[in-house]
Amino acid sequence: AVGEENVNATATETINAEQIATRTNGVVRQYSVTSQTQDAGIWTVAIDASVAKYERSEQAKRLRMAVIPFRIEQDSQGKFRDAVGVEVTNYLTQSGKVAMLDRQYDAEQNAELNRLSDAGTSMEEAAKLGQKLGTDYLVVGTVDEVKTQSINIALANKTVQSSQAVARVSYRVIDVPTGMIIYSDTWSGAADGTGVETLAHQAADEISHQVLEAVFPVMIVSVDGDTLYLGQGGKTIRTGQQYRIMQYGKDIVDPYTKESLGREEKEIGTAEVVEIQAKFAKAKITQSKIDIAKEFTQGAFMVRPVQKPPANEPPTPQAAAVSNDKKIEKVK
Repeated sequence: AVGEENVNATATETINAEQIATRTNGVVRQYSVTSQTQDAGIWTVAIDASVAKYERSEQAKRLRMAVIPFRIEQDSQGKFRDAVGVEVTNYLTQSGKVAMLDRQYDAEQNAELNRLSDAGTSMEEAAKLGQKLGTDYLVVGTVDEVKTQSINIALANKTVQSSQAVARVSYRVIDVPTGMIIYSDTWSGAADGTGVETLAHQAADEISHQVLEAVFPVMIVSVDGDTLYLGQGGKTIRTGQQYRIMQYGKDIVDPYTKESLGREEKEIGTAEVVEIQAKFAKAKITQSKIDIAKEFTQGAFMVRPVQKPPANEPPTPQAAAVSNDKKIEKVK
């Protein structure tokens, strides 16, 4: 009876191994039965198994974001749309704050994953199957207008004909689980004497900055004397860039909905970026109302870009001199 029981147990193990290998595509490398008991016709078996497990990177634990190719009104806008999408993805990736998921090369990714389904694939490689991530935020938009037009530039006593690129893009950031729009805006711009490619770079730069600012304001992570260490680097920051230093205050609550509207921000100084690393930047304090180094605590200070002067603000004497000598007219 003992021999028969052992044979039956061995036969059962063999069948289970084949079934496991079939159902998991070989992800279970090997296993052995460590113990087995029978009670009222029910077997309880303990198994020691070796399983190939895929370990996700630390980056995958970040907030996930994906840029969906913007919609276009005309086929001729495709080149501009593609350039904006690539630049926005590059900018957000280099911020180091989000895990960017690709939504442009799905066909290539799926083809490579299909290769992992082949019978000759190792168990370790097969463990990569079923690991695709979903995104938390989607960046979507529409290219409303992009064109190049001729203009006349009046300089002194002569008129010179040139070109001008014009574009307008509406975009938004959507919280995927809820469908809520957490940020939306419209970018428009024009550039004299340049093609739409240059304007696409400008659009992507400003759109990316606004998206990142809405989700992750640039935090001050450390202070050393009059030097601030900013929690962003790479192409998301520029040397010489001017920032307003903000100190967080109390939480502001909507009296009707009782929802938090965010924390109070108090401007306490200004700073200029002097050095950029891959993941952080250094800025020198140019003006401050308080001793930031003395009062610094994690999460209490952040920076926001110095706002550009409003369009209706009187130009400086230098700018006025230039504008008096230059007159631009659109060629009809």
